[in-house]
Amino acid sequence: MKSVDMMHDFVIDELGVRTRIAQAGEMAEVEFGVNKTGELEFYCSIGNHRDMGMVGTLIIEE
Repeated sequence: MKSVDMMHDFVIDELGVRTRIAQAGEMAEVEFGVNKTGELEFYCSIGNHRDMGMVGTLIIEE
């Protein structure tokens, strides 16, 4: 993940995934595996970013 404008992170609660906080212009990487199909929410946990719409859905298919 590359943070372009301000600090951000990347979180998937169901998998215990969390990047470090990346400042503007920095990158943060995380590797993870999944062993199930379905849809998982990811989001930025900084301040009110999640409430502002910084969320998405990771779709896992076979």
